[in-house]
Amino acid sequence: MNILNLRIISNAEIDPNLLKDIAMFDRKIFPVEGEYSFPDDYLEKLYEKNKEGLFVLLDKNDIVGYVNCIFLSDEIKKEYLRTKDYLILENEGFQIGDNNMYFYTLALDEKYRNSSAVKMLMQRFCAWINQEKRKGKNISSCISEAITEDGIRTLLLMGMIPKDVDENGLGIYYSPDCLNSYINGMFEKNIEDEER
Repeated sequence: MNILNLRIISNAEIDPNLLKDIAMFDRKIFPVEGEYSFPDDYLEKLYEKNKEGLFVLLDKNDIVGYVNCIFLSDEIKKEYLRTKDYLILENEGFQIGDNNMYFYTLALDEKYRNSSAVKMLMQRFCAWINQEKRKGKNISSCISEAITEDGIRTLLLMGMIPKDVDENGLGIYYSPDCLNSYINGMFEKNIEDEER
């Protein structure tokens, strides 16, 4: 892996063909069957109205990771927390005013996990959140769901707290400060790196 070959494309830059490739990449990273496997056109429908919140890491032209979030109406959030049915989720987009963020996925090809690739991806994601906040877009609640042990570790590292989990820690997590501490920490790390 050559870090210089890595690039990130995001949001409106992502076309429907790339959404299909992301879904195939997701199945490779999360080879889970049944309740968590994406239907073929799931991502296209999820991002049909709004493509905000999707960041894809490419090595040359190959997908090697992605991070995404979506923004939920109060009704969809309430229904999702009640049913855990991800097929009802709809991305309302990051609006001016208060928003319910669902931090959806952080996926990275195994070869890139112990590199600066994840930091690069998350810094870009956090920079976008901060940029949108300056436009008057506020995150008033932030939830996520851990479906793997790696997911649990990631959410805990981000400062999220279990809300409705099973005996293994799988389930719904929330961020009491709507990821502010994590986002600010990503920028502090970036400044420290630049000063070295």
